[in-house]
Amino acid sequence: MKKIFKLLSLTLAIVMALGIFAGCHKKGEIAFTIGDYKYTSSMYSCALYDAAASARSAIAAYVSESGGDTSKIKYENYKFDAEGNVTATGAVTYETIVKNEAINTLKRFTVIQEKMAAENLTLPDDYKNAAEMQAYYYWYTGCDYSTYATYGSAVLNYYTPFAKVYEPNGVLYETYKQYVTYQTMYSYYFEHTYGEGGSKEVPEATLKEYLTTHYEIADTIQFSKLDSSSKELSAEKLAELKAKAEAYADRINKGEDFEDVYEEYQEELKKEQEANTSSSASTTTSSDASSNASGNESSTTSSTTSSTASGTTSSGEEEFTPPQYVGLYGDKETDYEHACFETLHKSDLNKAFVYDDTENKAYFLLVRRDILDEDYYFDNLEISILYDLKEEEFDGEVKTAAQALTAVEDKHATRPFKVKNIKI
Repeated sequence: MKKIFKLLSLTLAIVMALGIFAGCHKKGEIAFTIGDYKYTSSMYSCALYDAAASARSAIAAYVSESGGDTSKIKYENYKFDAEGNVTATGAVTYETIVKNEAINTLKRFTVIQEKMAAENLTLPDDYKNAAEMQAYYYWYTGCDYSTYATYGSAVLNYYTPFAKVYEPNGVLYETYKQYVTYQTMYSYYFEHTYGEGGSKEVPEATLKEYLTTHYEIADTIQFSKLDSSSKELSAEKLAELKAKAEAYADRINKGEDFEDVYEEYQEELKKEQEANTSSSASTTTSSDASSNASGNESSTTSSTTSSTASGTTSSGEEEFTPPQYVGLYGDKETDYEHACFETLHKSDLNKAFVYDDTENKAYFLLVRRDILDEDYYFDNLEISILYDLKEEEFDGEVKTAAQALTAVEDKHATRPFKVKNIKI
């Protein structure tokens, strides 16, 4: 009987020990204390995952540029230099850089909270609501095509809900929502600092100078060099297509209104499409090329033209909405980079010309307009320009302030959250 009792006691002791080393670890434990701010193990895991994903992306790019096989990467074998770049001679391990970056993320969040507290600032409701909406959407829907499935012989890609990414790593939805809120606070304080009325306000003249240097708008008609099968047209067909584009340009330069020419072109395409459909033509014709150009034009317009819902301003005036044929083009410093920018930037205002875009396999009929004629473009690009001008400066200052902070780690709380245990 004593022997059985001893066995039961030993079993109970083991169970209790397991509870101490495993069961007592909770996602809500305080993992780091930085100044007056505390971060849970779940928050740390969220930052850890993002840091690992970023490091892996850098390693994959390094392997790809080196001609290696990116499908069989052993990330733990790679090193980084002091600046965080992957290099063959680096001294910083993958595990170290991931953990350090995760802690630095929490430090940067602390810096922003301290700065906002010092100025008695709180996150405005519109920013807060935007953060919550973003977190909800990403958590339950996702934001990038990162998952693939096979349906029959077709490979389908679809959004991956972030819940499937973070939950296996011990991240709760409420934690992720707070994580996004911290990121939003970062953006808010940047805009508060450099925006109108801020302590480092960037003058409107400086913003507009950047706008006119790096962006252009133009009335646009695109003519694709590809047929309906995505094959390049013959030399003869290309010559016909270019002649058509140049004829339109000539008419505009002789005084015809661009919109009238554009509408005529759209009507011509519509008739050609109807003719092709009724005849079920299987051979490539010039009308196929024009039809394809119309389709490409729609996609180009959606990616290069800012749009806004129609409505009225508070004064009762109708809001300006750019016509669908107006394209927004930028140089390599912008998110609207296009091969035609340099040529367009040097062209005369209101002068039509044809640009041969070899990169996108198309001819573009372009008429440069003054981007400052409407406040619309400045209003919609102002924040982007602000980031282009000052984000590096702001990040540098936050990084310097973060380096001066001390992060006190509770190793009991962080023990389960090791870099090697991250599930990606």
